[in-house]
Amino acid sequence: MGGRELIRKADRTLGELMSMNVLDFTVRDIPMLDPDTSISEAWETVKRSSYGSALVVKSYSLEGFITEMDFLKAVEV
Repeated sequence: MGGRELIRKADRTLGELMSMNVLDFTVRDIPMLDPDTSISEAWETVKRSSYGSALVVKSYSLEGFITEMDFLKAVEV
């Protein structure tokens, strides 16, 4: 497939994506952590997550979001 064909295909695919709504892309199985969860437990949860992240939730309220990158930045890797 040549470059122009790739561009046409990408435009068509992008057009299809742009006609969808956010709910079509919503992830529903992200792990949730309590704000009092230890860092070691949070790390294990984030590592096991196929998304490399977890929501931090307290009393059904989103308090934050933690990712593998947050851990890497904390140890300056």
